[in-house]
Amino acid sequence: MAVLDLKGDVVRHVIGTDVQAWDAQLDDLAALDVTQDDNFIVSDGANWTQETVAQVRTTLALVIGTNVQAWDAQLDDLAALAVTDGNFIVGDGSNWVAESGATARASLGLTIGSDVQAYDAFLTSIAALGTAADKMLYTTGVDTAAETALTSFGRSLIDDANATAGRTTLGLVIGTDVQAYDAELAALAGLTSAANKLPYFTGSGTATVADFTAAGRALIDDANASAQRTTLGLAIGSDVQAYDADLVAIAALSSADSNFIVGSAGGWVAESGATARTSLGVAIGSDVQAYDAELAALAGLTFADDQIILGTGAGTVGMASCTVFAQSILDDADEATFKATVNLAIGTDVQAWDTQLDDIAALDPTQDDNFIVSDGANWTQETVAQVRTTLGLEAGGAGDIWVEKAGDTMAGDLTFSGQVHPVFSPGSDTNFNFLESDVTGTPTMGWAEAANVFSFNHGAFVAGTTASRITRDKTGVVSTSQSAIQIGLNGGTMQAGGGPSFLFFADGSDAGREFLGRLTAIWEVPTAGNEQASVQLEVRQNAADTNAQTRVLLCKANGDVIIAPSGNPSAQLHVNQSGAVAAQPPLLLNQVDVSEEMMELTTTIGVGNAIEAVGVKTLTTTHFIKVTLPGPLTRYIPVGTIA
Repeated sequence: MAVLDLKGDVVRHVIGTDVQAWDAQLDDLAALDVTQDDNFIVSDGANWTQETVAQVRTTLALVIGTNVQAWDAQLDDLAALAVTDGNFIVGDGSNWVAESGATARASLGLTIGSDVQAYDAFLTSIAALGTAADKMLYTTGVDTAAETALTSFGRSLIDDANATAGRTTLGLVIGTDVQAYDAELAALAGLTSAANKLPYFTGSGTATVADFTAAGRALIDDANASAQRTTLGLAIGSDVQAYDADLVAIAALSSADSNFIVGSAGGWVAESGATARTSLGVAIGSDVQAYDAELAALAGLTFADDQIILGTGAGTVGMASCTVFAQSILDDADEATFKATVNLAIGTDVQAWDTQLDDIAALDPTQDDNFIVSDGANWTQETVAQVRTTLGLEAGGAGDIWVEKAGDTMAGDLTFSGQVHPVFSPGSDTNFNFLESDVTGTPTMGWAEAANVFSFNHGAFVAGTTASRITRDKTGVVSTSQSAIQIGLNGGTMQAGGGPSFLFFADGSDAGREFLGRLTAIWEVPTAGNEQASVQLEVRQNAADTNAQTRVLLCKANGDVIIAPSGNPSAQLHVNQSGAVAAQPPLLLNQVDVSEEMMELTTTIGVGNAIEAVGVKTLTTTHFIKVTLPGPLTRYIPVGTIA
């Protein structure tokens, strides 16, 4: 339909776009009575009708008292309550009120600490455990408990009436089975612990510490009794008091400072430290070792599964691995089984207590360089001079001492001091050498003092080979670089340009040693916190270059490389021609797989970039680069300026 507006222009109203098309349902809506207050238009499935408020609630399934809650004054009380975190809604006899968690627990008769047990993560861990015969509780981590076997032997230990009975049960009677208390032990408590140290005596009642090497620390991770005996010659087990789960009785005891929890005929009781020590027969200074400040560090440890305590420094301790073998000691059924586990049967595996050992303990250790020697009746001590006389080795005597232990292996460090005499001397300048088992007269490796050379003259570590080698045994998958040999400079003040070299040499025509080349690592920046280094390859250029110090390659810390006898790289790869006369080309590309590109340049093509598109700018040739191709063919690549 089109009509004219007042100006005579045509106005078009498109039905369905500009105006609503006729619809029968719109006629239904137009016929509804709008005079009915609070009526709603609702579809009845065929037409639009109008419904009252009550009818609409029924249609929507919101009938008050049936589908939805009718208004209630107490619901208003609930709506007015604060929604503070942790509040509970509780009736007070008249209204609903909000109570905190603590108040709600009091209303329920569940006050923590009075009516119910306070939550404890460790108690939760205990509650999750089952019960079974011959089991005891122990910890495997922080607030984590587990069960382990409690044998009849273990029970026979914890029900002993006193310490004396306990030692008898363990077969550790003082003076009979184990060494009696000795005052020298008190000197150990006065030592200040430090990393990698062990105590030793310097005189009567005095002690100090010596270095504790990696070989000594290896003791703690020995896999079995045989390995422990090899390392120490003796291992002693330890026992701990079994845990008792009667937590209710323990919780009721006084937690006064220094109190101890002790079992009695009437249940658990609290005893002061002095009373508890008297009950145990462990009076400080007479029965047991006096308190030492170093032990305080133990209290700060966090226990974890399969761990033991290890000193890590002055006043500090840590946890170290406890092997399965060590744990197996705890579940032995009796003394005989315990000794069989650790192979410490007295008189068979270890030394039984002997009065002569008491003689040794009575000797005076303050006499420096004394030796323990038998005089036919007892153990006595002799000076160095006396020992030489006893051994028939008086000073000035003729002959050498040879010590041989065929088929054995020496572990640990062998340190020489003073004048070192040859172990095997095939040459006049050799101090000591080591031989392979199948080599006679030719040393595998040795130190030549006069020439200051550590040499390999045969297949080192591998019998029957002709090339010297040093290998580092590895197991498993090797996915990162691993050092096989380390060469360096120890001590001194390092400066820029200095560093260690790996020097190659061979015998010359006159059978003298001639240097051929060296691989050197040098400091670029030796300053602490900013360290950078370079690696350079040097060769012997001529007869005058006796130290083989003509540089041919330098690799900088930033990855730049220069092939030149001097200077620093001015590009990622910098090559200087070897000479100005009859020199070779500085770069030769010898392609074998002719199906691939001779050279690939990876960059972004664009204005001002290393590569620009043809047609963007015009090249004005100023020079040519000479290139030789197979044939030989000489070609020239134009270069110049672009604009």
